[in-house]
Amino acid sequence: MKKYPCSYRQILLSILDVHIAFLDIDMPDMNGVAIAKLIKELHNNVNIIFVTAYSEYMRDAWEMYASGYLLKPVRKNDVKH
Repeated sequence: MKKYPCSYRQILLSILDVHIAFLDIDMPDMNGVAIAKLIKELHNNVNIIFVTAYSEYMRDAWEMYASGYLLKPVRKNDVKH
């Protein structure tokens, strides 16, 4: 398994009951795609939805089976139950 900053690994290991994660691409220490890959390694059943201003990462998101990709600014109608 890859090495990641300790704080992310500890947080992700502690959230076993999470069903969905909303991530941005631009995040401290790691980008959202790297964090999503870590989440999928630890909890494959978590749905990942990216909420970001960076459209160029959309292919990466789909290749890792992200459940959604919302471009900022997000409108209320963009998010459905």
